[in-house]
Amino acid sequence: MTMFNKDQILQLLENRDGQALHALWQGRSAVDIAALLDSVEDGARQAAVFRTLPKDLAADVFSYLPGPTQATLARSFADGELQQIFDALHLDDAADFLEELPANLVTRVLKAASPQRRMAVNALLRYPSGSAGSVMTPEFVALRPADTVRQALDTIRRTGIHKETVYTCYVLEHRQLLGVVSAKDLLTAAEDAAVADLMVTDVVSVGTLTDREEAARLLAKYDLLALPVLDGEERMVGIVTVDDAMDVLTEAAAEDLSIMAAVTPDEKP
Repeated sequence: MTMFNKDQILQLLENRDGQALHALWQGRSAVDIAALLDSVEDGARQAAVFRTLPKDLAADVFSYLPGPTQATLARSFADGELQQIFDALHLDDAADFLEELPANLVTRVLKAASPQRRMAVNALLRYPSGSAGSVMTPEFVALRPADTVRQALDTIRRTGIHKETVYTCYVLEHRQLLGVVSAKDLLTAAEDAAVADLMVTDVVSVGTLTDREEAARLLAKYDLLALPVLDGEERMVGIVTVDDAMDVLTEAAAEDLSIMAAVTPDEKP
C-alpha cells in the first residue's frame, strides 16, 4: 500500500485530482486518516480534505477526530452535511460530539438531525457525565429466547449494520435481559436450535448510574467485548463497549498523571 502524508494530500487537493484522492483512501484505517486530517492546520483545508472521503468512511473518520477538530469541521458544514454525518455516527459517538460543542452549534446540529436521532441522543445526554449511561450506546443486537438460530442470524444480517457490535447478542423478553449468546455459538449451532438453549444466563451487567470507571474495570476483569447496561427497572437500555471503556480508563489515567505532576517539589510522590 502506498504511503501517504499531509503534503501529498494537499497537493492532490490543489490539483483537484479527486480520482487519485479516492484511490489513496482505499483500504486506509479511519484512525490514520483522522490523524492526518487533524494535522492539517487550516480549517478550510481540513473541510476540503474531509469532503473527498467516501461516505461510508467519513463518519468513522469523524468519530476519531479530537473534539476541537470536529467543532471546526462542523462550523464549515452546510446543514445537509451536518445531518448526514451526525445521523451516521454511532449514538455514543454522536453524544460525545455534542458534549464538545458550544451551545449555539449544538442547537444547529440538533436542528439538522432527524427527529429519531435527536430523541435518542438527548436520552443519552440526560445521564450524569461520570456514569455508565453517559458512555453506553443503545445500538445492540437483541434476540428473543424463542428464536431459532436461523431467525437469530436473519436478525443479525438485517440489523447488524446499524449496531455497535454483532459479536455478542442479548436475549431479551419484555426488555428484561435473560442471557447472552455469541455470534460464534450461533454460527456453529444447528439452524433449528433455540436461542434459549444456547444463551449464557450468568451475565455481568451494570446500572445506568454505575460509575463509568467501575464499568470499564468490569469489562477488563471479565475480558468482555461489551457490558450490558440496565435501568432502574432492570430493563436493558444499552451496552458499554470495550473501545469506550479504554477511552474512560485512558482519561482517568491522564487525570491521575496531572494530579501527580502538580505535587510540589518538597512532597514525595
